[in-house]
Amino acid sequence: MDSATAPEMPDELRTGVKKSNYRQYIAWLLILAVAVLIIYANRNSDRASNGILFQKSARFRALMLIGLKSMGQGLAASGDNRIQAQFTTAVQQIEQEARSETDKLRAAIIAAELLGKERALTALDAIMPESDAELAEDIASVRAIYTDGPAALEITAHDRLIHRYGDYGRIALAFGVAADMQPRKQIEQAALRSLLLASFIGLAMVLIAVTSIAFFILGVIFLLRKKIRWGYIAPSFSNSSYLEAFALYLLLLVGLGVVVRFLGMHSPWWNWLLAAAPLISLLWIRNHGANFQEVLQSVGLHRGQGWWREIGAGLMAYIGGLVFIVPCVMMSYLLIRILGTNPSHPIMTPLLEGNRWQVLGFYGIACILAPVTEETMFRGILFHHLRNRWSWLSSAIIVSFIFAVLHPQGWAAVPALGGIAIVLTGIREWRGSLIAPVAAHALNNFLALTIALLLLR
Repeated sequence: MDSATAPEMPDELRTGVKKSNYRQYIAWLLILAVAVLIIYANRNSDRASNGILFQKSARFRALMLIGLKSMGQGLAASGDNRIQAQFTTAVQQIEQEARSETDKLRAAIIAAELLGKERALTALDAIMPESDAELAEDIASVRAIYTDGPAALEITAHDRLIHRYGDYGRIALAFGVAADMQPRKQIEQAALRSLLLASFIGLAMVLIAVTSIAFFILGVIFLLRKKIRWGYIAPSFSNSSYLEAFALYLLLLVGLGVVVRFLGMHSPWWNWLLAAAPLISLLWIRNHGANFQEVLQSVGLHRGQGWWREIGAGLMAYIGGLVFIVPCVMMSYLLIRILGTNPSHPIMTPLLEGNRWQVLGFYGIACILAPVTEETMFRGILFHHLRNRWSWLSSAIIVSFIFAVLHPQGWAAVPALGGIAIVLTGIREWRGSLIAPVAAHALNNFLALTIALLLLR
């Protein structure tokens, strides 16, 4: 149609469009401001050492290596240069990850067990306890073990090392002790258990990898044969209320965090209050002119092709998506090694130290609350707003980047989290319903928590 003959837009519609654009700009500014604030608040997560995580992970690796060393001695292969090189590499990595002086003491104990007392004594000389009298006393006790033997320590010093350092203290006290005597016997048994556990998890990983490749190839074949039908249908029009609702969610997230910290509520159970955020966001959209049934449909809060079919599709798609996720995780690992960071989630410390009921509660947060809330907000509301305007790939990249940077693990974890988010967004595009990405998200968190508990607790 020629522009000279095209009908002019009514003044009311033109005013509505301008108002909607204005509100979109405000919403994007709020999202950007909150993202910057959260990134700034999480900056220490990207740099500071998580002492508990280092302590647990280094302990497991040390026990596993001790088990390998014990098996090597049994097979008369302890002098193999390749095995010794592996021990050296592992110790160097543990030493590099140690940030605090206490962590450096733990690393020195591991070095003595795997590489000999000379390496440990050199490491002990480099530790600066400064004004920490207790740490200085611990260093002196460990040094006495490696110079005069465990028998040179008084029984109170023995008990102190075990009380303060657990298995690290037992490893130090086992130095030079015969295999059939305590605490060497106890350490060897724990080491063999850790080695068997690592072998079991490794075998499970191989099986998952084979299944993932098979599902991925199957998905590619179905895609090429055009047997995959995309369930998400972008609406012909969507106002700015979806973006505003997502900005409101971020404001609620930050506001609740500020209130909780101000009141000194350090328990993670306050996270359950966030369950109200999706409902508030949906009501916001509803109150800005949308039919509630249409809102639920556009966000993906519907049964799709049935609960069990959607759940099964989500689980299978996630396993197939590991072909994409694993390289992203490797990118994060390389960034961690290059930047020298120790990114971890705040949930890890209470997870690794809490009782069984607390652990069960964390599973509820990670496998129920987080998937439902985050999928509704990110793959539901935010994705719907973007997908109405841009292609799936552009929308997926934006949603996934925002999802990744808002997590507390820091910049090094962005590739891994972003890779997971892109797979979840692909599942949302494929199924239309949020049931599938929620199931996939829950499986991801379940595997992460379970592996962490098996290896580190």
